[in-house]
Amino acid sequence: MSNLLVSLNENTLKVSCFNSLGFKTKSVEVSKDVANDAAILDTPAFAQAVLESAKELLPPKDKDTVLNFLVEPEDIILKFILVNKKDGDVTEQILAEIKLKLDGVALDDLYFSYVKIAPFVYQFVGIRKDVLEKYLEVSNLIGIPVQSVMPWVSLLPKFANSGVSSIFVVKNYEKQEIILSELNGVYFFGEYNSKTTSKELQALIYDLSIYKRSVPINKVYTLGYNHLDFGDKYEVISIVLPGSELEETKDNELHLLFNAVLSANGGVLSSQLNLLTLLPVPTVEKKSNSLVVAGAGVAVAVLLIAVGIGAVTYFKNKANAQLAASQEMANVLGNEDVSESSESSPSVPAQEELKKADLTLRIENGAGIPGVAGRLKDTLNGLGYKVLEVGNAATTDHANTLLRFKASKAKYKDLLVGDMKSYIVLVEETLPETVTYDVLVIIGLK
Repeated sequence: MSNLLVSLNENTLKVSCFNSLGFKTKSVEVSKDVANDAAILDTPAFAQAVLESAKELLPPKDKDTVLNFLVEPEDIILKFILVNKKDGDVTEQILAEIKLKLDGVALDDLYFSYVKIAPFVYQFVGIRKDVLEKYLEVSNLIGIPVQSVMPWVSLLPKFANSGVSSIFVVKNYEKQEIILSELNGVYFFGEYNSKTTSKELQALIYDLSIYKRSVPINKVYTLGYNHLDFGDKYEVISIVLPGSELEETKDNELHLLFNAVLSANGGVLSSQLNLLTLLPVPTVEKKSNSLVVAGAGVAVAVLLIAVGIGAVTYFKNKANAQLAASQEMANVLGNEDVSESSESSPSVPAQEELKKADLTLRIENGAGIPGVAGRLKDTLNGLGYKVLEVGNAATTDHANTLLRFKASKAKYKDLLVGDMKSYIVLVEETLPETVTYDVLVIIGLK
């Protein structure tokens, strides 16, 4: 099987082939009437250029080739959305907030989804419909099924897989890209020209590293640079990609990045990173007459339409897909909403007469995400608990949420844990009896 990877930037078409025989690549300059930087203008002409390159790279009689596209940051929208369940329907909150952040782009013009990545935090991913549909049209014109459409900025945190807040600096042609990663997602990315000096980059990184933080970010990854020095405050890690030592892979770092992530974790194809999963698919009617609508977790169904059957089928069914899309946002969080609405407070034996108001808490932010401690305070106060203090934990790299009880208050464990089912909770009875509160809650990333 061969993976054919296509990218377009600064009117340069790059096509690479990854298979058991190794790595081969070809670069072609396309005219300005075919493309404008990373935007496809003439889809048939662009598809022809891809096909001609593919013929040079693919083994003879290769029948198992799949097509992948690497998308530039300007073609996608990546946002973090913070919600507060106390403020009502989560879906409505997300849609209202993202509309404020789209900066002139209409939500109806996007294929998009949002996935919960931490308590109160969702990663929003969107791409303009006309952009994604051009990739599908290219696949249809050259007769090679499309397997993925990936934004390369989202691959960086997956490759590093450090789990901690990090900054990435990437040299991409004549551009310098800076990406801030939180929770293995993308919180911010900015593009700067080649004239941006090292001191200016350092100032940008400093601003990002301290933004709304009690503990600054100190980990910086670089890609495409021989050496960058940002001072003693940062641990600078140069990303070394498999195959980068070969002469034929020179200036193909982003293609190697795609191959490295896909080789290590094939599950990215069915994740939100694959923009094909944003496409609406025909609905299936259950016995309850409720509609099951495509979201980020239905890549198998998406690939049946966009890959197995072919992109042309997608366009023939576009009218039905539009109907599915109108239902999609009400159902993206369907599983979560059902579980939350069906949850009831844990049963507490009447004879224990436990009252939430009798339990006092301190909440600390151990996730490094601004506002999560305050939001949990509002939630728990709303449930009847008494939150005395809110602050930051000593470290901000806690994976799970920790509840430290006084031994004398251990009988409240089931009660509080039951009200925090959206977290992965660890429980200890190690809180000193001398402190002024009964439970210390340290919020983690999960």
